[in-house]
Amino acid sequence: MTLLMFTCKAGAAGVGDGAAASKVARHLIDLGASLKIRCRWTNMAPLHYAAYFDVGPVLNDLLMASKVSVIQNLIRLKLVTVLFGLFLGSGRGYRLLRV
Repeated sequence: MTLLMFTCKAGAAGVGDGAAASKVARHLIDLGASLKIRCRWTNMAPLHYAAYFDVGPVLNDLLMASKVSVIQNLIRLKLVTVLFGLFLGSGRGYRLLRV
């Protein structure tokens, strides 16, 4: 488990502060923390942890940092069409998805 994953968990309601976790997550991302590494125990990436623990501010930061790869993965998995993926990538569609 990486420090970024612990940060995602630390922002959970009743555990810590989402805004503080968001600030730390942005700093770790700026320092080069990987968004793709998965935990050996749970097989979850930081994005999964942020979603699982419902930490909206951190989830938003992770999506902003990886938005191109997330959209490409959704298209690859055929969860969205290429046209909708382009709409999401334009920034206008992303605002509709913000947490």
